[in-house]
Amino acid sequence: MKYFVAARTQPPHKGHISMLEAACMEADEVVIGVGSANVIDARNPYTANEREMMLEKSLSDKGISNYRFVQIPDFHDDKSWVNYIQNVAEVDQDTTILSGNPWVAQAFSSRGYETQKPEEVISGDLVDISATRLRNMILNGDETWREYAASGTVEYFEQFGGAERIAKFYQLAAK
Repeated sequence: MKYFVAARTQPPHKGHISMLEAACMEADEVVIGVGSANVIDARNPYTANEREMMLEKSLSDKGISNYRFVQIPDFHDDKSWVNYIQNVAEVDQDTTILSGNPWVAQAFSSRGYETQKPEEVISGDLVDISATRLRNMILNGDETWREYAASGTVEYFEQFGGAERIAKFYQLAAK
């Protein structure tokens, strides 16, 4: 079995890692599509390479290795986006698309792909956090963000500019 997971992970948190861990436990291979790879802004403060480093550290900490990354830029239409993923990620009709995003599920299911929601593969409780909420916690100086962040996010936080990076983009977006 093979999963494809499209995720922006801006930044990676424990919810992302629990979903990826569950997928890797169930599948032979998991292809992680690092989304919005060509965008740096308030919603996307970390580069695709930085997010890969954070995810790789977090998954390595769990002993997980049956995954690979592909960087997925934003497109302005579903067809080009799905075609790009089919080619770059080698996604075929035997690949299950794992996503909690209704747009991603629709883009693939309308082309005959099987889709699953994260809660269908995760056993146990889902981690109740979003990357937006995590960025806001960091921006507001709420140190409990560390309880929700993936281990790789905590590891690389200062190296990648930490709160300053997020604050810079939020200030630019407010102008």
